Amino acid sequence: EAVTLCEKAGADPVKMITALSGGWADSKILQTHGKRMIDKDFSPKGKTSTHLKDMNNILDCANSFNTHLPISNLVKEMYKTLVENGHGNKDHSSLYMEIERMNKKMSQRLEGKKIVVTAAGQGIGKATAIAFHNEGAHVIATDLNDKTLADLNKEFPSIVVKTLDSTNNSAILDFTKSLDKVDVLFNAVGFVHHGTILDCEEKDWDFSSDVNVKSMFFMCKAILPLMVKQNGGSIINVSSCASSLKGFPNRFVYGTTKGAVIGLTKSIAADFVKQNIRCNSIAPGTVFSPSWQDRVNQSPDPVQAKKDFIARQPMGRLGTAEEIAAMAVYLASDDATFTTGTTISIDGGISI
Repeated sequence: EAVTLCEKAGADPVKMITALSGGWADSKILQTHGKRMIDKDFSPKGKTSTHLKDMNNILDCANSFNTHLPISNLVKEMYKTLVENGHGNKDHSSLYMEIERMNKKMSQRLEGKKIVVTAAGQGIGKATAIAFHNEGAHVIATDLNDKTLADLNKEFPSIVVKTLDSTNNSAILDFTKSLDKVDVLFNAVGFVHHGTILDCEEKDWDFSSDVNVKSMFFMCKAILPLMVKQNGGSIINVSSCASSLKGFPNRFVYGTTKGAVIGLTKSIAADFVKQNIRCNSIAPGTVFSPSWQDRVNQSPDPVQAKKDFIARQPMGRLGTAEEIAAMAVYLASDDATFTTGTTISIDGGISI
């Protein structure tokens, strides 16, 4: 819908949506715009310079948001259509070389690794599952939401999906019985409670603790024996800059539980370092995601709430799930074999 509105207004959808969203545009927007360019504009009479400008714009955005593989494949399709319509000059050859360079950047760093991802139906979990898949991993994506998992599997059929409640220890133990090995565990389950200690009832404390900490305790405890048996593995836990790293207003129980995630991470790292098992955490800042959008929409003034979120970011924009996923790929890969027990902030400078 956003792409359609921009096109009707004669505006560049990618630039307009990126500006209005505080610096965020995802691969779906880029792909939607690109496919429409192919369907509507790539005719034999089309202007070569215009097509090149549009494609380069999409490539620039893909570079910015770490969405290299799906976007470069889309632009390859555009390039092929241009050539078929008689636009096969040297300028297009140069563009095609840039596309090939981007594809080579996707180096299959995770080829042969089996990875379990929790909360993979949307947001950071979904972006990370896709990034792992694009780097050659065998991904098992879990979530409570059947629909979002089905959507993920439809888009990426080779990603195995499994409905799983990460706060249900019995279900987790049943799930792990089907696994012969796990090279990487990515724990992304989380819930953001809004309020101070005075707004936090016992039920709020228990729920946040179960979702944000106990889920990771259950998953790590169930998966670790497999990693010990195979003498190696990597566990990546999603914490937050709102944790032991920094206090934020109205994030009492969220910050408390995410601080616990950092402690959990360091303890596992210390206990299993001799077994070649690494455990690290990622501390994102405010990231554009469906759950973030839900929190904004539930505020008394969603428009102002969105502005406030962006205004508190030193970089003047929200993070993207793909930016978090890029770090997860590093921590999952053999490039990070000397990295354990650490928490890496990806927060646009908010914790400086």
